[in-house]
Parts: sequence; C-alpha cells; structure tokens
Amino acid sequence: MSSVLNKRDKQIFKSIPGPKEFPVLGSSLQLAKDPLHFLLNCLDEFDGPFRITVGPSKAIFFDGPNYVEHILLKQHANFSKLTTSFLRLKLFLGDGLLTIEGDQWKKIRGTISPCFHQQYIQNLTEKINSVVNQSLNNWKPEGKINITNSISELTLKILINSILNTTIEIDYEKIKCALKTIHSELFTKIMSPLFIPLLIPTPTNLKLKKGLKIFDETIDRIIQDRINNSIPSEKPDIIDLMMENGIDSLKDQILMFFVAGHETTANMLIWTWYLLSKHPNVSKKLLAEIKGVLTSDNITFSDIKNLKYTKAVLLESLRLYPPVWTIPRRTIKNTIIDGFEIPKGTSAILSTYITHRNPKYWDNPADFNPDRFLEPNLQKISKFSYFPFGHGPRQCLGKEFALLEGTIILAQMARRFEFSMINTKITLDPKLTLRPKEDIIAVVHPYNG
Repeated sequence: MSSVLNKRDKQIFKSIPGPKEFPVLGSSLQLAKDPLHFLLNCLDEFDGPFRITVGPSKAIFFDGPNYVEHILLKQHANFSKLTTSFLRLKLFLGDGLLTIEGDQWKKIRGTISPCFHQQYIQNLTEKINSVVNQSLNNWKPEGKINITNSISELTLKILINSILNTTIEIDYEKIKCALKTIHSELFTKIMSPLFIPLLIPTPTNLKLKKGLKIFDETIDRIIQDRINNSIPSEKPDIIDLMMENGIDSLKDQILMFFVAGHETTANMLIWTWYLLSKHPNVSKKLLAEIKGVLTSDNITFSDIKNLKYTKAVLLESLRLYPPVWTIPRRTIKNTIIDGFEIPKGTSAILSTYITHRNPKYWDNPADFNPDRFLEPNLQKISKFSYFPFGHGPRQCLGKEFALLEGTIILAQMARRFEFSMINTKITLDPKLTLRPKEDIIAVVHPYNG
C-alpha cells in the first residue's frame, strides 16, 4: 500500500527533516543493507523525528517514551497495524493474530487469552521442565554444541508440547530450516520497493514457497491429530478453544505461533548466553542465585518467583537485543503528538533497539547490567522507554509465558553446564526479528560446583 497524501499533508511530510534518498527507491537500499546503522546515523543527524521513504511508502521514525506512549497507548485508535510491511506479511502468513485488527482481532485474542493467564501458564511449568530436562540430557559433556540451533529446537519443542499440546512426530531440523528461510526471505520482500507476487518463480519466492509448504503440511497434521484424538477437558488448550469457537483461521493462528512466538523466545535466550559469555561476573551472580533457590531438577512456579536476578538477566538481555526490534504503525487520521503533526496514511516507526540504547533514557546504556531490573533501580526506569513486548492493547499476549519459559531454560542450563564460547564476535542480523548472523558455538562443560 503506497502513501497517497493530499497537498497539505505532502507539504507537512516534506517539511520533516530526513536523509538524502534515491529517486523511486528512497531509503530502501540503506534499510535493506544495514537498517540499524542507517537509523542510528539518522537519529544522530536529526536529533528528533525524521522522514524516510521506501518506494512509494512514506514513514516517520520516532524515538522516545512520549512517542511510544502516544502511538501504542494514548492515541492507539489513530493508528493501524496495516502498514505496507504488515500487508505484505499478511499475504504470506495469512490472518494470524499478528497481522489482523478490528473485530476479527478482538474475537481471536479474546478466544485464546485464557491460555495466557497466569494460572494457565503456571500449570505448564512441569511440562516445560520435562521438555528442557529431556533435551539437556542429550547434550554431550566436553563436546561442541551449536547454541543457536539447540535453543531454537528446544523452544520449538516447548511450543509444540505445551501451547499447541500435541505429541505428533515433528522433523525439528526441517522446521528450523524453514523458519530461517521464512524470516530471511520475508524481510527481503518487505523491504523491497517493488513487490513481486509469490506466483512469479523468483529465487526468493521459490525458497519462501518451499518453507511455507513445510509448515502447511506440519500444521495440517497437528489439526488432524487433534480431530482424531480429541478428548473433552476441563482446561481446554489453545487449539481446543479455537476449534470450539469456530475460528476459521486456525491454520494461520498456529503458523503465527511458529513464526512469531517461538522465534522471539529463542532469540532472547541466544542473546542472553552471548552476553553471559562476555560478563563472567554476571554469570557468577546468576549461578549463586540459582544454587540458592533450586533444590531439585524440577523448577516450581514458587521457585520462579524467587529467581529475581535470573529474570533480571533476561529483561536486560531484552533491553540490549530485543527480538522485535521495530514496531510500525500507520496513521488512519492526522494525529498530533506534542505539537508534531503526523499526516494520515503515513507509517510511524518505533524501534525498541534504538530507544533501549539511548543515553537520554538510560544510564550507561551499552553496559550489560541486570541490576537495573531489581529494586530499587527498577523504579527509575521510565515505563515507555522499555517495551520489548510492545505496549497498550496490542502488547504481546505471550509475554508472561515467554518469561516463564526463558527463566526455566536459563536456570536449568546454568545449573548444569558451563559454556566456553568458540566464536565470541557476533554480527547483528536485523530481519523480521533481531538475531545473530552467525551461529553461536560453544564447548559444554558439566557444572561441578
């Protein structure tokens, strides 16, 4: 969807400072090559909102808690999620919770939200522990391990066994490869100034079709298994609830959990281990807490409430490397924030990565310091300067589950193993999510403390 502005709104947009851009392409080449570097340079140059174009699409980049609060909460009704990038995403991922809005979004979110209430996810603790312990038992002491692949597979298994609650055989290697392809190739299509429909057999489209076909077949098997083996339950799971309520986009919702839910949690943990490998003092403090709290291989929900520093480590990792590194919205009417007018039809872009590292809002923002998220320091953090899960009505529904799962995995890994990282220099790869470009490889040593 291109941005068609009237004469007055065109003048407003042109009056906003912005970088030099190529005819027709706008800033698409810079954004595709290294979006974080480009946006940070623009922020340094303009020190305030700045405009960019990607082909025919017009966008304004905003940084700061006041803009976050207004765009995601106070004036959220003036903004739609259906930016050009989300509309393109929708063509491939369908009507998942991530890509819909209005009454359709309200119905589906209302239907599945009971599965993300505290009591429900608390009851998943034992199942998550079981999956984690089974996986860690297969790690070979003193052997090399691909942390990236191992954590990705582990979070996939947890998603399938807990949220989707299925026991069918899954080819995890196939699913991981398909996910990697989808994340990489979809970003290429989203950032391209020229959109090429999927039916045209370009190399990118052929890779995407292959990856999506793998998910289509897997999800069909999950749904058919549920139909064949459905047992009435006092605590229906997420698939039960959607089937009972006649959600006709069931396949799209399950695909959304694979593409969005699993990937973000895996990236959070991968970045956490990367940071811990660079900060032995934090690792030491983390292990001390875990040893003091845990008394058995199974972590209880009560244990999790006492693993305060462990959770702080995850929250600080999310500050420095938020998996969802950008949040786009589209104005559906002219909107004014602090005297700054945003024309109707313009995309408003927020970046967790950039706001989380801005020295205006954080002391020593480049430092990995989990103590920020412990009392009394926690009180000093501006609510809207930290938003790895978003804010407002569209805040991530799986926030508490992700932190529960992440705490269990981090604690179980730390209490059982020490890791000697082999590749310590990692490059950022900001695509659909923020992930390391290189796989993180380590030697695993059993913990003997």
